[in-house]
Amino acid sequence: MEEYTLEFQFRISALKSGPSSIEEETLFKYIEIMSTPKTADVIKSKGLRSPRGTVYAPSDVSDLIKEGHLSLDDALLKFVREIFNRNKKNVRRS
Repeated sequence: MEEYTLEFQFRISALKSGPSSIEEETLFKYIEIMSTPKTADVIKSKGLRSPRGTVYAPSDVSDLIKEGHLSLDDALLKFVREIFNRNKKNVRRS
C-alpha cells in the first residue's frame, strides 16, 4: 500500500509542477481530456507543430504515448499509458 501512496504522491507533484516541454504539455492535456483527437485539437490551436513539422494529428498524440520521448519522465509516461490502454479497451467494447 505504501508503494502506491508514494507513486500517487509523485504523480500529483509532477502534475502540479506543470509541463517543461511540448511533449509533457501534450501528455498533461491528454490526462485532462482523455481523448487523442481532442488533445491534438488543443495542441494544434496553440500553433505547436508535431515532431514531423506538421500540424498535430491524433496519431501524433498516440505515437508520443506509445513511443515516449527523452524529455518525458518515466512515471508520467507510465501513468498516461495506463489511461491510454484503459481508454482503448473501453472504445473496443462500445
